[in-house]
Amino acid sequence: MTRPTREAAKGTKVTLDFGGTVLTGHLNDSETARAMAERLRELARSL
Repeated sequence: MTRPTREAAKGTKVTLDFGGTVLTGHLNDSETARAMAERLRELARSL
């Protein structure tokens, strides 16, 4: 069992599914992470 190396108090949980391979993660509350979250939303809407 793996454990996170640190806990983020703020941010966004993400789950990415690549044809049955599921990756989970957490984007921190930085400008770059917020931009990535928005880009992921745009990509999901275009599918």
